[in-house]
Amino acid sequence: MQSISISAARSPTIRAQRVVSNSKVTSNTSLPPAAPIVAKLFKTPQCATGGRNVSKVHNDLSDTVSSLNLQPIPRQELIKSVDSNAKNTQPAINIEVLKPGVYTGSSVYTEEISLLANQVQTGLQARVAPIPIDDCTGGVYYLRTKNRRLTAVFKPADEEPYALNNPKSFQKPEQAPSVSGIRQGIAPEDAAVREAVAYLLDHQHFAKVPTTMLASLYHPAFHYHASESLHRKIGSVQAYVPHRDTADDVGVSMFRASDVQAIAMLDIRLANQDRHGGNILVVEPTASVSSTPGAMTKAQTGKQVSLIPIDHGACLPRVSALSETYFLWLFWPQAKQQFSRAALEYIAALDAHHDLQLLEANLPSGHHLEREAALTLHVCTALLKFCSLDLKMTAHDIGMLMCRDGIVSQKDLSPSVLEIMVASTLIDAAVLKSEVLLRLEDKQRGMQAVAFNKQTQAQGKAWSNYVAIFMQTFRRVLANNLTAK
Repeated sequence: MQSISISAARSPTIRAQRVVSNSKVTSNTSLPPAAPIVAKLFKTPQCATGGRNVSKVHNDLSDTVSSLNLQPIPRQELIKSVDSNAKNTQPAINIEVLKPGVYTGSSVYTEEISLLANQVQTGLQARVAPIPIDDCTGGVYYLRTKNRRLTAVFKPADEEPYALNNPKSFQKPEQAPSVSGIRQGIAPEDAAVREAVAYLLDHQHFAKVPTTMLASLYHPAFHYHASESLHRKIGSVQAYVPHRDTADDVGVSMFRASDVQAIAMLDIRLANQDRHGGNILVVEPTASVSSTPGAMTKAQTGKQVSLIPIDHGACLPRVSALSETYFLWLFWPQAKQQFSRAALEYIAALDAHHDLQLLEANLPSGHHLEREAALTLHVCTALLKFCSLDLKMTAHDIGMLMCRDGIVSQKDLSPSVLEIMVASTLIDAAVLKSEVLLRLEDKQRGMQAVAFNKQTQAQGKAWSNYVAIFMQTFRRVLANNLTAK
């Protein structure tokens, strides 16, 4: 599948039209232009390998190219980046891509990240202010080029729903300290990393997730509490995709089966908790997008369009919190068709172990998935492979196993088939014994079992042993439940 171009020349000028997250641009205010823009943020990579391949993981990181020669920046250090004795001193208005953001061994990936970062940098240094998006539950901003064209969408982690700096009153109630973030099973400030994860795991741009990276930015237009020092913000930066409509606005007959199935495969792998029509963009596949707002006309209904999935912050919840899994495409006719040969070949090549190695190599320090989120990827990859390859099930069939049935609030419904199988696996005697041994080693070494990153070989060994036992048990439960029907 073709990758997404993020050329600034293809971004429309700012107009009051529907864009990412079904929002409207309400302001075109910017500061006066500044001096000419500095040089590129990245060096041109010298990579011999081709694009990302689902069957291979780049394991030799010795010859990779780093962006901007940055050091990994943990959240805690970012918040303290302003001198406590100089609260009125503003950080530099710029973007810094968090390392190791180019460690995939793919020159295409490196070039996409480099181009996007440069486009954002030109706008920031030309004093083109970000534009806040009003109709989102978290703080979200359009970033623009020096020519004031939309080029990216920035979602600061500290402005996510229930995060400490959320600007829209989505704050964690004091009487409910255990409340989750954007979805159950996803902690506040953890949606940004999942945006980057979805892009990294969309091998070969099969589902066409737009270029996404983790970065730190500063601009006074971002939300800060009155008592708070100005500081840089870490969050996800995703390439803006020009489009006319979302899937809510267009008849499903215009959708290609290949696009629907590719998005379904991604959503199944990541246990997407929030796949609705507003986060599937509709793009005319060959022509540039008109700047005239409005839905497609009746004369265009015979066309087929391209679908671009966005907004993946609600993916990969903890494996014990899958209750809000939701797929809009579940009852689309394309999802009820058998997977194409290309789709089945793609599924056959998937490997959750390799995917997690890729994430470990690409995600910045302090921004890794929780262990239970890593288990979710293992479980859902196994589910997709077994159901599609062995049982010849469709995306609709697999989605029905993952989603709760009914129309009321999903958490009030009976557990899904997948939830029941996971619960059965979690209480298996062998799994419980392995979990005790894992926690014992963590305690002995003073580690917290919250992040999937190899801090020591011992932890890696204990965790690998737990995953092996868990997945062996889950596959047995999966086969027993599905082949018996």
